[in-house]
Amino acid sequence: MFCSNCGTQLPDNANYCLKCGKPQVKGAQASISHVVRWEYKDVDVPVDLRWGSGNPPTKVYDEANKAILQSLQKESSQGWAAEGSTDVRDLLRDNRTNPHYKCTWLGAQSVDAITIRFKRMVQ
Repeated sequence: MFCSNCGTQLPDNANYCLKCGKPQVKGAQASISHVVRWEYKDVDVPVDLRWGSGNPPTKVYDEANKAILQSLQKESSQGWAAEGSTDVRDLLRDNRTNPHYKCTWLGAQSVDAITIRFKRMVQ
């Protein structure tokens, strides 16, 4: 069943909505007249990831995650939410650094930006 006030899906035996708290009338269903639409944007977060060969040290990850957190806070204040993981290790693994990834001939590696996808509901 669905809440007759906000449309949240509820257990069939719910007496109150778990989201809005309104009492539920058995057999009443919400009338949902609109389709939820999302808008998306990609944001390049400047980071300074530099390391030798192999995996970056933890300190490098921590600094990048701080920069990502600042971007998340800024975007969330405007109604945007990150889509998927925002941990720098996951973003590197998922290749969300292109075209920002560089590898020199000496084996040193660097990333100057990480791309994060954000979404928000369109009214």
